[in-house]
Amino acid sequence: MSNELRPRGPIRPEPRRTDRFPSRARPDVESGCGMGRDATLYLLERGVRLTGTDAWSWDAPFVHTAARFAEEHDASVIWEGHRVGRDIGYCHLEKLNGLEQLPDTGFEVSCFPVKIQAASAGWTRAVAIMDV
Repeated sequence: MSNELRPRGPIRPEPRRTDRFPSRARPDVESGCGMGRDATLYLLERGVRLTGTDAWSWDAPFVHTAARFAEEHDASVIWEGHRVGRDIGYCHLEKLNGLEQLPDTGFEVSCFPVKIQAASAGWTRAVAIMDV
């Protein structure tokens, strides 16, 4: 991430998944941005409220989380980045496409979610609005 954090400003950790798996035929569950509790709190405490990645998840790749859980027997390590939303509300988007095409600065993001009855998540159309 090369741009400075600012409240309500966009961030893009590791925008490289699209190049590695352009077809999205299978998620790459052994790599990803791996944002844990402390990293997510760091962002949220500085005013970030929308995060996004083109990886399959915001959290550490599950193969690593599973190994950590097997060693520590601490269920709080599972989806720890997601769970931070219980302390400080935020939204995050996963499996985004085209992040590598965005500049470091000079854009805003608008999200148009699809509401699904009785669901805790759904898909959204995320649109980058470029400064001209």
